[in-house]
Amino acid sequence: MKLAALINFFFLLIPILSAAQQDSVRGYKYDVNINSDNDAYLWMGNDGYYTNGIAFNLNIIGKSERKKIHTIEVGQLMYNAYNGDYEKTSEIDRPVTALLYAKYGQTIFTKKESVFEWNVLAGVIGAPAQGEQLQKFIHKFIGAYSPTEWPFQLNTSIGANVALKWSPNIFSKIETNATAFKPIIKINAGSFFDNANVGMLFQLGRFEKNSQSVLWLSRISKKKYAAKRSFESFFYFYPQFFYQLYNATVQGGLFIKNKGPITGSLNRYAYRQQLGWQYAKQRFSFSPSVIFEGRQAKEQQTPQWYGQIKIGYKFGK
Repeated sequence: MKLAALINFFFLLIPILSAAQQDSVRGYKYDVNINSDNDAYLWMGNDGYYTNGIAFNLNIIGKSERKKIHTIEVGQLMYNAYNGDYEKTSEIDRPVTALLYAKYGQTIFTKKESVFEWNVLAGVIGAPAQGEQLQKFIHKFIGAYSPTEWPFQLNTSIGANVALKWSPNIFSKIETNATAFKPIIKINAGSFFDNANVGMLFQLGRFEKNSQSVLWLSRISKKKYAAKRSFESFFYFYPQFFYQLYNATVQGGLFIKNKGPITGSLNRYAYRQQLGWQYAKQRFSFSPSVIFEGRQAKEQQTPQWYGQIKIGYKFGK
């Protein structure tokens, strides 16, 4: 009964969320975002695998006639075994490491609202990525246990990656004011990640076209623009299927012989899904989501769940 009532509630919301109206939206040239991933957000008592991620990015509107957004990002991704309190190598079921990186990319929108993204990443795994220091600081701050598995982390390896993303706007004719379907294809190549994935993102609620939507961090402009709605508020579901050739956070650095005391065997095929809500109005945006991810390493005992929170602020008239 509760589930049926919840479904009915969402359907009652659709006409309200999708009410179309033309609004003049102030243009801001810059959009700064903080992205935080952590399994603790779900209060499930887990503290392992992809256990923490933090990224700061600055999006800048381009000067060309075709809408283009430049993105600069720095961040850290942290990986543990089933939890962070192991003292024997035989107990560690996923390699321990962090990836510290800097990234530059562009998002380009076509006249038909298709989206193309590319980025170049440079970074380091191993001790210089500062995973041990950050995790111990966080755990001390919140009064949790002191992690013990870091002496077994992967050895230092520097590298670079190139990523491409393409979302063709091929379902526009069957979309409505409240629903949309967006196929997304991604390819990663380099010394950290070599993989390809395909997914389909489903939107439900109140949203703008791709070139003006928080979904693509594209609510920035050189000047005021006409929008259907003064704010966005929508739910989304995004399943993805991966094929992986290499993952340095599991297998160690690609170009070094001594990769570390513990490496893992990569799962070639993987699945990931994300369920979330996105809200944006004027300068601010907010997006919480729940993510399920299959086992990256064959040795992993279980797949994992973690939460993600994104907060954005626009500025620069």
